[in-house]
Amino acid sequence: MNKEEVKKLIPAIKVKYKFPPMEHHSFGRCDDPRDLLSEGEVYQVESKDVSSWYTLVKLVGISGHYNSVIFDWNDTPEKERLPPRNGKQVAVLQNWSYWGSDYLSGVVYHHPYDELSDGSIVYTSTLLFVNEEDNIAETKNTIYLLGDKA
Repeated sequence: MNKEEVKKLIPAIKVKYKFPPMEHHSFGRCDDPRDLLSEGEVYQVESKDVSSWYTLVKLVGISGHYNSVIFDWNDTPEKERLPPRNGKQVAVLQNWSYWGSDYLSGVVYHHPYDELSDGSIVYTSTLLFVNEEDNIAETKNTIYLLGDKA
C-alpha cells in the first residue's frame, strides 16, 4: 500500500470551538485560544495528546495546543475498524518517527483499542518489523500502515 492509499484511510476529525469559562483557556500546557479561534467556528483536528489530567488538541493550520474541553466533539465520526491482516488488528500511523530503535511514535487512526481515539498520539509497543518502502510496521498485536514520516 503506498502512502497516498494510506492517507486516504485517515478520517477528518472536526470540532467546533465553544467559548469556555476562563479557567479552561490556558489550563496546564494549553495555549490561550481567544486571539486565534472564533466561537462557533469548526476546525479540523491534526492530533490529540491525551494525558492523565487533560487532553491537548493540535488543529490543522493553527499554531498552539488547546484544551480539549473547549471544543464540541459532536461532529467527530465514529471510529471505524480496518479489516485484520494475518490475524492482527490494523491501524494507520501518520506523522510518525522512530522513538529509539525499537518503537515508533505518531498520530494513530483506526486503532483497535477503544481508549485510543482517532488523532491520538501514541508510542507503539516493541517493533517486530518495519518496511518503509512498503509503508508497514508490525508489533506483537498490531500492524501499522505508515503514512507520512514526521
